[in-house]
Amino acid sequence: MAKIPVTQMTKKNNDTIIVKIKDAEFVFNGTLKRTSGNMFMGEDKQVRVMYDKSTSHVVIINKKTGTEFYNYIFSIADEGKL
Repeated sequence: MAKIPVTQMTKKNNDTIIVKIKDAEFVFNGTLKRTSGNMFMGEDKQVRVMYDKSTSHVVIINKKTGTEFYNYIFSIADEGKL
């Protein structure tokens, strides 16, 4: 079974989520912006992070190669901020 990275998501407003994702040497600190409906997306120089809030699904891909790094379920409710 694939390892799920340590993930923190904090809702800034209805259209923005602040994200921190870490697993060994992989680190993403950034902002996800609403693209449409419940879909959010953000990126840095190396990866693109996509989050479907309605299904709690996170996908992280390498921007250059299109290789999927992570594909897992994470809900903002996991942060304990209900």
